[in-house]
Amino acid sequence: MSKIDLSLKVKKNKILNNKILGISLIIFMISLCSFPARSQVNSVYFFEMTGSAGDKTAVNDNNRGDNPFNQIRAKWFINSWLTDKLGVFVKVLYDDGIDVMYDDKIRIDGAYFLYSPTSKLNIKAGKIPSTLGSFPERNYLEKNDLIGSPLMYQYRTGLPKGTVIEAQDLLSLKGAKNGNNIIYEACWNNGVEVSGNNSWIGYKLAVTDGSLVNPPSNSNDGFQFMGKLSVNKGPGIKAGIGYGISSYLKANSTNIPSGTKTEDYRSTSIITDLEYTAGYLETHAEFIHNTYDIGSNRDEISLDSFFVEGKYKIKPRFYIAARWGRIIFEKINAGNNSKETWDHNITRFEFGGGYKYSRKTILKAVAQYNYYEDDVMDKIIFYAFQIKTEL
Repeated sequence: MSKIDLSLKVKKNKILNNKILGISLIIFMISLCSFPARSQVNSVYFFEMTGSAGDKTAVNDNNRGDNPFNQIRAKWFINSWLTDKLGVFVKVLYDDGIDVMYDDKIRIDGAYFLYSPTSKLNIKAGKIPSTLGSFPERNYLEKNDLIGSPLMYQYRTGLPKGTVIEAQDLLSLKGAKNGNNIIYEACWNNGVEVSGNNSWIGYKLAVTDGSLVNPPSNSNDGFQFMGKLSVNKGPGIKAGIGYGISSYLKANSTNIPSGTKTEDYRSTSIITDLEYTAGYLETHAEFIHNTYDIGSNRDEISLDSFFVEGKYKIKPRFYIAARWGRIIFEKINAGNNSKETWDHNITRFEFGGGYKYSRKTILKAVAQYNYYEDDVMDKIIFYAFQIKTEL
């Protein structure tokens, strides 16, 4: 891609992001003006300042350079219940590490309407959070007890986003770390979600115009369909299982075989989550199996990923926490009657603790270990300290 092409692409992305920001704020203001008697705007600000030592933290970079370990981050949550049943919600992110070549340092992460006539029926419409898994909801509610994200919600594989590639060629991109995700939690998709629950079982159904593995696929003519069932039976136990299918390639992708459309290349996800709490102990676990269609014959490749996380409150203000996660890539034919994984298997271990200095301020200290099997990067280890406060 030439510098001119890249410049035009960056300019288009910024224009689109500015439009989303402007449209979201306009909708929010119109909503307030339409329901002046009942509208009450609630705002919550979170400010994060983080320092690190050891290896570089770039292994945690998202697609646009935002990173939970960047030095300065701020989040602004705005919500208003326009009526007893209709609300509007907006989330704004500032991250000083965002690469201005690709995006502005401040952006709208989410903006949606919520219509909730009963607990058995809730409808979200707009730029909505992920339907699958449980970590996205915890992260949205600022309940991440560590600093980083699980691998399955952040890591970028070597599988390209904008071209059809054969399995043999994919092996040459192992470790590229700039391709499709497993679930990209940092970027929400535009769509509609219907959900509900009774005393112990819940459901979610959603349609979006982008893919969890590649949000820019919203430029193609395909859609993503997701569903989840969850159970909250008994004290301290929650479990869920979900499925998603989407067209994951961007529009105008290259090397599309004759007679085939971009939308014919699908990605599927099966994900389970489990939560158990007892006394001062809180645990979470998630597992995902992803498949991707590749090559001229749309052959299927896959990966598995999981994480296990625990938190224990030692004192009312002090806790310790740890998370261990893995990504295991399927082995594919490498020629000469041999097989190898289509990307490097990875392990991430993050542990540390937090101290609640006041009702609105928490101090966190963590260490993160990343191990890439059969990769020249091998091990990446760093330490970080964060001050997080609600303004």
